[in-house]
This record gives sequence, C-alpha cells and structure tokens, in this order.
Amino acid sequence: MSQVLHHPGQRRWTPRTIGWLLIGVVVILPSLLPLVWLVSTSFKTYIQTQTFPPALVPRGGGTLANFTGIFSNPLTLGYIKNSAVITAIVMALVMVLSLPAAYGLARFKLKNGRDLQFWIISLRILPPMAVQGLFKVVRAAWCVPDTPVMV
Repeated sequence: MSQVLHHPGQRRWTPRTIGWLLIGVVVILPSLLPLVWLVSTSFKTYIQTQTFPPALVPRGGGTLANFTGIFSNPLTLGYIKNSAVITAIVMALVMVLSLPAAYGLARFKLKNGRDLQFWIISLRILPPMAVQGLFKVVRAAWCVPDTPVMV
C-alpha cells in the first residue's frame, strides 16, 4: 500500500522554494528596469524622451528612425569593425596569458600563493573604466593617436 506523493523527477513547491523564488524575482526585476527603459527609449523620438512625466511605452507605437539614422551613417560600420577587432585581440591575449597563469596558481604551491590569489580577485572590484580613463589621459599627454593599434 505505497502511495506516491510526487514523481521522482517532479519539483515540489514547498513554501521555502516559493519564498526563494519570490526573493529572486524581487531582486532581479529592479535590476532589469534600466535595460527595459533603455530599449523603450531607443524607440522614442527626441521630443518623447524629453516629456514629463516620462512614459515607458512610446506613444504612437514608436519609431525606427534612431536605428536608421545610426546605420545609415557610413562611419558606423568602421566603428563596429574597430570594436570587433579590439575585442578579438583582447580576448585572445586574455586566453593566452590568463589560462597558463590560472593553471600555475591552481597546480603549484607558491610561498605567498593565497595572497597572490586574493590580490587578483580583489582587482575585480576596480572598475575597468577607471583604468581606461587613466590610459586615455596618458595617451593624450604623450600625444599618441587614438587608433585601434594604439588602443
């Protein structure tokens, strides 16, 4: 006389599971609002972006004029190409340099290995734009052109 309360592969919705789900929704939804606002604003005209009170949904169904304006500019393709080239180069450099370093830190015992690992992890707190701003100031002081090769 065995009764099966639930199937083995089926999720049980306990109050604890529902609570964690609600906490996740409460945390994630506010973080998505800026992205929703950004996408919504991209479909508005300039006058609609300046109105008060602001509206989340563009009146009149929105417009694609912003996108056609950007992509009809002949320089846009060059900007996208530069970004793609720099991204590929940086990604390749990171893989070539960081994978052997990570393997070495994980495999070998170093005298101050824990301190080095903590220092590397703590660098993730530093905003990348703070470093980029410093490099831009140095390039300007040295009169280095802002080309993909120099970036």
